[in-house]
Amino acid sequence: MIEILQKSPLFAGMDPGEIQHILQCLGNRQKSYRKNEYIFMEGEQKPRVGVILSGSVQAIKETKSGGLILINQMFPGDTFGLSYVCADVKYLPISIISAENTDILFIELEQLVRTCHNACQFHVEMIKNALRILAEKNLFLDNKLYYISHKTIRDRIQSYLEDQESRHGSNEFEISFNREQLADFLCVDRSALSRELSHMKKEGIIDYKRNWFRVTV
Repeated sequence: MIEILQKSPLFAGMDPGEIQHILQCLGNRQKSYRKNEYIFMEGEQKPRVGVILSGSVQAIKETKSGGLILINQMFPGDTFGLSYVCADVKYLPISIISAENTDILFIELEQLVRTCHNACQFHVEMIKNALRILAEKNLFLDNKLYYISHKTIRDRIQSYLEDQESRHGSNEFEISFNREQLADFLCVDRSALSRELSHMKKEGIIDYKRNWFRVTV
C-alpha cells in the first residue's frame, strides 16, 4: 500500500515513514469493492476522500431517463472526493462506482482540511498537494467543457485526440476509455461515435485499434 501511495499526487514528496505518520495522524481505513459496486451514491451526505489502491473507479452522473454520463475515470494513486470535502458539499452531486474489483483507502475528511493539533509538516505538505490536485481537476473539467462545446461529433473527437496528442508528446498514444466510455465522456451516441471514427480512419485523418490511436493529420 505504501508503494502505491508514494506514487499518489496526494502523498507527493513523502517517504514511507512520513506517509505512515500522516495516515496515523489523519485516520484511515481500507475497503474493497466488486465491479460496478457503488462507492458513493448521488445524494449521499458527508463524502470521504478516497485514494485508489488497485482497480479503477468512474465518476458518473445519472440522468432522469436512466442514462449515465461519464465524468471521469480514475486509476491507482488517483484521489476522489477531495473537491466536495474542501467545498463542504453536504450532498454528493455525482456517483462514484468501481469499474472493476477495486481497493480504496479512505482518509478522514475533517482532519484533512484542518491543521492537526501537532501542526506536523507532513500535514502541511498534504494540504499543498491537495491544492495542486484540485487545480489539476479544475483544468481537466475545463478541457472536457471545451470538448463538448463543439457541435459536431467529429469536432469533439478531434479536440479530444489533439489534447491527448499534446499530453503524450506524440501523435501515437493510448487512451484510458473504451468506446462506450469515450462516447459517454464526449456526450455522444456510441454508434455515432464509432461511425465517425471509422469515417476519419478511411479519410486518413487518424488510425486506431481499440485504445491505441495515431493522429495522422
